[in-house]
Amino acid sequence: MDLVKLKSGSEIRGFITEKTEEIVKIKTKDGSIWVFKQSEVSAIESFVPAVFEKGYFGTVSLGVLGGSDVSANFLILNGYRINAHWSAGLGIGIDQFYNNMYLPLFAEGRYNLLKKGTTPYVSLGFGYDLPFQMSERNKGGFFGQGLIGFQHELGNHFGIFSGVGFRYGQLQVDEWNWWGTDVTTKTIYEINRFDLRFGFIFR
Repeated sequence: MDLVKLKSGSEIRGFITEKTEEIVKIKTKDGSIWVFKQSEVSAIESFVPAVFEKGYFGTVSLGVLGGSDVSANFLILNGYRINAHWSAGLGIGIDQFYNNMYLPLFAEGRYNLLKKGTTPYVSLGFGYDLPFQMSERNKGGFFGQGLIGFQHELGNHFGIFSGVGFRYGQLQVDEWNWWGTDVTTKTIYEINRFDLRFGFIFR
């Protein structure tokens, strides 16, 4: 992306489509084409979004949890960037395991390997899958997860990320016997899933 600085103090961001000794044409994201005389232009530079180093941010992501029971999930996280490398946050979402819906409540920490707009990252998180339908039988359970992936900043307030990782958890379900007495059998489902994820970053 190019940045055209005008002698009036204005700046136009886009892609230069034509540059001669007399004029400069630049096309902006909305499709508009601006034409300026060379006498109006003070400088032409490459536009590089500033690296977000500190402050609050949010992410929205969609994932596919694969394994013996494939399902999709949806996660929202609100966090704080401590510096260019470290960030942490709390999240909530929707999971499905064995035809039951769960509300994951989790904490996540992330480390960006590079101090750049495009960087690989690693993240670790843990939380609890809370059943949507609360009952004496379905208890939910704790889980942990890890991801490695790439993050790319498209601007000062928006970015995208993708990743692949692994998720492990346990879900407890109490099974009543068929004649309805109080005798129960505790069943523990182990959740071993690979996680493919794509999401958006807002700040």
